[in-house]
Amino acid sequence: GGTTLNLSFKMFSGISVYGGFNADDAEVDDANADGTAGRLYAYQKRQLVTYEGTDAGTYFSPSAGGKPVRLKYVSTLSGNLNRNRVSNLEWNDSRQNYTVTYPGNTYHVVFFATNGFDESGRAKPLQESSVLNGFRIQYGYANNNDAVNRYHTAYGGGVYAVDGASVEYCEVSYCTATRNGGAVYCDGGGDISHCFLHTNQAQGMGILYGQGGAVMLDGKGSVSHSYLINNYAREGGAIALTDAEDLGRNNTFHYATSVVSCLVANNTAASEGGGIYANHGGVLNNTGIYRNRCNGTGVIVGGTANGQAANLYAG
Repeated sequence: GGTTLNLSFKMFSGISVYGGFNADDAEVDDANADGTAGRLYAYQKRQLVTYEGTDAGTYFSPSAGGKPVRLKYVSTLSGNLNRNRVSNLEWNDSRQNYTVTYPGNTYHVVFFATNGFDESGRAKPLQESSVLNGFRIQYGYANNNDAVNRYHTAYGGGVYAVDGASVEYCEVSYCTATRNGGAVYCDGGGDISHCFLHTNQAQGMGILYGQGGAVMLDGKGSVSHSYLINNYAREGGAIALTDAEDLGRNNTFHYATSVVSCLVANNTAASEGGGIYANHGGVLNNTGIYRNRCNGTGVIVGGTANGQAANLYAG
């Protein structure tokens, strides 16, 4: 509260929201007073089509037609609060990152942390699962520049996810965060599947933060059957994975984060891991990591030489 920048589409425990419908197909069966049959009919009539006009189609694809798929009828959730001013995330080739021109966009477009936060500032899990399915999510700006305190407003410009959250068949683009997870930040959990995440940024603060231009899996969570293309971060141009040390170590904590059946291509990192940055764990399975770039210069940070991995860094 306190500012319009905190406005978001809030997802509560046990609630699922679906987009991508054709209004003409939303017929309700008069025989059912609650409209159940009509809603089921409309859901079944949703159509998947391939993206056109994107370089994603030039890469190997696990999906039909060699390109990412989306729902034919687009339902858009936007963080741009002012239609009279243009929001823009434009690639700067000389600086090798995105220039952000956002005239006061919301911190998060979609916010799953509706069960509150614990004393350490980490989000509490949802008591029952919550699903967001079939949306285009754009123009979120998690722009909190406090480098000392942990505020959620520096993470996940598109989606702030928690344990129990699922994001399916969504396109997340033109979102940015000053700390981690430019498009999606998974705080101790959350599952991303059949999504297209492109043109996002986790810019960082000097040599701090800036992990996961598209997605940050922090301690737990997964990305599967998704495309991650043309994103930027300081570490992990597309995806960053961290271990679960603050969630309670055990002999399986290394496997709490996973990337399965994804395509990670054309992403850029300033310091390390142009495609994926895996910190002390994470599972990668059946995933193509291709033509990513790391612009690191071998600078020593925390006793480690950076700039070693264009596609995948695991340390």
